[in-house]
Amino acid sequence: MERAIGLSESSADSDSDGLSDGDEVILYNTDPNKSDTDRDGFIDGIDPDPSKFLIPTGYIIGILLVLALSIFAVRIQRKIKKKM
Repeated sequence: MERAIGLSESSADSDSDGLSDGDEVILYNTDPNKSDTDRDGFIDGIDPDPSKFLIPTGYIIGILLVLALSIFAVRIQRKIKKKM
C-alpha cells in the first residue's frame, strides 16, 4: 500500500519531518512525502499549523529592521548635505 501512494515501506516517516505518515494523513492533513507541506520554511513536525502557510515572525522583524535602517540612513545623508 505504501508503495502505491509513494511512501517509504521501510520508514514510518517517509519525509523525515518528525510526524509519522499515518499522523500526517489522518491528524494533520499534510503530505507525508513533503517535509514542509505548506512551504513556509518550517518542517511539518515543528510547524504550529503544518497545513497552513505562516509568515515567520523573524522575517517580519527583519523587514521592519531593514526599513528602519534605510529611513535612518536617508535622514543622516540629508543632514550631511545640509551642512555642506
